[in-house]
Amino acid sequence: MSAQTKIRIAFSVLLTCLMTFMVSGVSTLRALGFGAETDVFLSSWLQAWLFSWAVAALMIYVLAPWVRAKVEAMFAPKP
Repeated sequence: MSAQTKIRIAFSVLLTCLMTFMVSGVSTLRALGFGAETDVFLSSWLQAWLFSWAVAALMIYVLAPWVRAKVEAMFAPKP
C-alpha cells in the first residue's frame, strides 16, 4: 500500500470520526431533548454515530480527491 493511500485512509477516518461524532451528538440531543435519560441518550448517540461514520468515511475517501481537484482549479492562478 502506498504512502498516499495510507494518508487518504487516515484522513478519511480521522476527519469523519470527529465530524460525525459532533454532528450526531448535537442531532441526538435535539431529537431526544435535554431531559432524556443518560443511557438512552448515549445508546442513541452511539448508534447514530456508527452509522453516520460508516457512510461519511466512505464518501470522504471517494470524494475528497475530486473535491480537492475542483478547489485547486478554482483557486489556481490564471495565466
